[in-house]
Amino acid sequence: MASGIKNVEFIEKHFDKHAEFIIAKIRELNISLNKKSNKNINELVYPIVNLIDFSLNGDSNKLVNKTIDEIHLMYNEWYVLNKNKFTTYNYNEINNIILDYKINGVGYYWVDLNCYYSSEMLFRLHNCARVNSYQNFLELREYTSDGYNHSRIVVVIDKFGFINQIRGDYNLKPDMMYKDYIYDLFLNYNKLKGFKFLFTKETDFTHMDLTKEQLISLRKLRPELFTIV
Repeated sequence: MASGIKNVEFIEKHFDKHAEFIIAKIRELNISLNKKSNKNINELVYPIVNLIDFSLNGDSNKLVNKTIDEIHLMYNEWYVLNKNKFTTYNYNEINNIILDYKINGVGYYWVDLNCYYSSEMLFRLHNCARVNSYQNFLELREYTSDGYNHSRIVVVIDKFGFINQIRGDYNLKPDMMYKDYIYDLFLNYNKLKGFKFLFTKETDFTHMDLTKEQLISLRKLRPELFTIV
């Protein structure tokens, strides 16, 4: 179990601009941080920071007089309302497309979201929708013939170009049907510099999930990617 000091450092690292507000709110409950795992902290904190960033335009001052329970309730109400009205029908892609496989407007493409939190991702991929401030999201998206746009995979990279995570819907390991698109991203997106996998092979796609032929080709054509830190 992490110590109180380490948990404060965890909050400061992962929720930097809102850290002071979050720590103050937790201490209002007289909760001992040294009894909370990082998972417990995430469950407590994500609704707070998501409400601030997704609903309140980053203004935590609007929640100063609210308890954590009240904030969680506000977030749940916001989430249900926005989830029910969210749609990607006739979606207009405004993010930077970095690799494009579409034919006549239908098919897959990779997009750079250029952000470290995204309310859209919350509803598209059913995950926490945020990472550290020094990280960024890439997504494999698909326009389908019925007029919808879908997110299939999210890749988290850091500011140095190292891949931190590759996951699918609900934070699960991506379906292997997408491995060719992941391979093509590895091969052709020059901003990638290597691998820095932070989680487990049960939930993350790694370069070792490529076919033997793809792995041999990648080692030959992009040897720098095999710098694993």
